[in-house]
Amino acid sequence: MKIRMGTRKDIPALAKLISSLAPWADYGINDERAKKILLNMPDKIYVAEKEGELAGFITVRRNGMGEFGAYLRMSAVKESFQKQGSGKALLEHAIRVVKPYARSVFCVCHVENKEACAFVEAFGFSQVGIMQDLYQKGYDEVLYRKQLR
Repeated sequence: MKIRMGTRKDIPALAKLISSLAPWADYGINDERAKKILLNMPDKIYVAEKEGELAGFITVRRNGMGEFGAYLRMSAVKESFQKQGSGKALLEHAIRVVKPYARSVFCVCHVENKEACAFVEAFGFSQVGIMQDLYQKGYDEVLYRKQLR
């Protein structure tokens, strides 16, 4: 597994991945909207590749929660690469990147995405609370925090 900085050339493939997975597809995010989100976000994008194929990605905003910590805004792993260590490698990389700069790292998971919630909890993230209607009415998100130092 190789983790590298994402480039503009990755955007179409990342947008296709986003628009194919819940909860983004449930929010009505199609390829075009996903491209706009990725192109306009200030986050750093890290891409996981396995044998030259894009396996997934994670976005990192080093000061995304102000003085309180970094924010992992988006992450996704292709279904064909899930449960093979891609998500773990991406999350470990993101934490390494922000650790020198942030006391904590935050992320959110859709409350009904039990697998994603369990995944971040297994990494030592603690539930801070539920944010109702965060991205869209009727879709609640769990806010997670992991203290780094």
